[in-house]
Amino acid sequence: MCSEFGFVSGWWSVSGLIADFFGVALLGGDLIRVQRTLRANATAELNHFNAVAEEYGGVVSWSKEIQRNTRWVREHEFSGHHAEDEISYNARQVIDRVSELSGNVSALGEHLTEIIMLTQKKVEGDNVLAQTSLRWSYVGLLFILAGFCGQLIGSWPCA
Repeated sequence: MCSEFGFVSGWWSVSGLIADFFGVALLGGDLIRVQRTLRANATAELNHFNAVAEEYGGVVSWSKEIQRNTRWVREHEFSGHHAEDEISYNARQVIDRVSELSGNVSALGEHLTEIIMLTQKKVEGDNVLAQTSLRWSYVGLLFILAGFCGQLIGSWPCA
C-alpha cells in the first residue's frame, strides 16, 4: 500500500485536515444558525404569549368575581332597594351570573384555542428546524469522517 500511496502521503494528510476543517465549520455554522433561530422564535413566541395573556388575563379575575357574587341573598339585604321577593330576586341574579359565566367560558375557550394554535405553530417550526439541522449535521460528519480517513492514510507508516 505504501508503494501505491507513498508518493502522495503528505497530500492525504493535508486533504484530511481540509475535510475536517469543512466538517467542523459546517457543524459550527449549523449550531450558530440553530441557536439564532431558536432565540428569534423564543422572542416571538414570548411576545405572542404576553399579548394573549394581556388580552385574556382578566378572565381569571372575572371568574373569581362571579364566584364571590354567586350566593343566596336574604330578603332583608335587598328589600329596601328592590320591590321583588327573595326567590324572584335570587332567580334573576342566577340568570345574570349564568350569562356572565357563559361569556367567561367562551373567553376561556378562545384563549385555549389561541394557545393550542401557538403551540402547534411552534412544534411545526421546530420540526422544520430539526430537519434542516440534521441534513447539515450529516454532511459535516461525513466531511469529518473523510478527513479522519485521509489523515489516517497520510500518516500510515511506510517502512
